[in-house]
Amino acid sequence: MKTVAALIVISVLLLKRRQKKETTLQPSMPPAQVQEMPEDLKSVVGIIQEAGGRITQKELRKKLPYSEATVSLMVADLEGRGMVRKIKKGRGNIITMSKIK
Repeated sequence: MKTVAALIVISVLLLKRRQKKETTLQPSMPPAQVQEMPEDLKSVVGIIQEAGGRITQKELRKKLPYSEATVSLMVADLEGRGMVRKIKKGRGNIITMSKIK
């Protein structure tokens, strides 16, 4: 009886988590909006593309003249625009280019 109740609770929690992830996904940015980005964000995208579309946030920070906080905000902005994805890896992040339709 306790096992069945635990399974039900776990199932409900997993369903809620999945629904939350689905609602937080950002749509891909149309190519026309790429040109409307500020120059500093375009430079970040260029660095990621030069690195083969995948770079650690630490490496990205080393290639830019901005603070850690500023780079983090820039990556968050690009992530919100659907340009990049940030993947947590240990204590750091890997930044990858998203596919733009």
